[in-house]
Amino acid sequence: MKPVTMALNILQGESSVHMGFLLPTLYQLQDKLRRLQPTCKVCGPLLAALQRGIQKRFGDVMKDPELIAAAILLPKFRTCWTTEESILKPGLDYIKGHLTISMDDDAPLNDSHSDEDDFFASMKTGNSEVGELEKYLACPTTGGVLFAAKRSRLECKNLESQLLLKVNSHLTE
Repeated sequence: MKPVTMALNILQGESSVHMGFLLPTLYQLQDKLRRLQPTCKVCGPLLAALQRGIQKRFGDVMKDPELIAAAILLPKFRTCWTTEESILKPGLDYIKGHLTISMDDDAPLNDSHSDEDDFFASMKTGNSEVGELEKYLACPTTGGVLFAAKRSRLECKNLESQLLLKVNSHLTE
């Protein structure tokens, strides 16, 4: 029952109160229960019942692209919480779909084009937001000193500022 209690502690905890924690926790719980099954002789039916219960209660939720995207967008998990491409693809498509929508929203509302608009038009045609997603996913998962124990009492605003500086440090080099 240790994996179940650990998963419950994570989901009920105060530090990991993000929608993105749900799916990685559920998938890890399922994986841990699956690995315990061959070694458990007495508790085999209990493990099977737990796995069926998780699938029955969270089966549809585990396929929700918005929840998958929330897990991918958390730096702690990104795409490391599952190896199945069929699970990650809807979440990545959901993120990319929202990125392209935001690019379309930035387009000018008036139809009049000036020489200046035409000159800089090639800059807007690049899919920079999707490129940012690829950079984010390729970045190492450690946050350096930001996620160390000595920084655990940072205020939200300070943490966000330091994280923003860390992520954009390549711009100052």
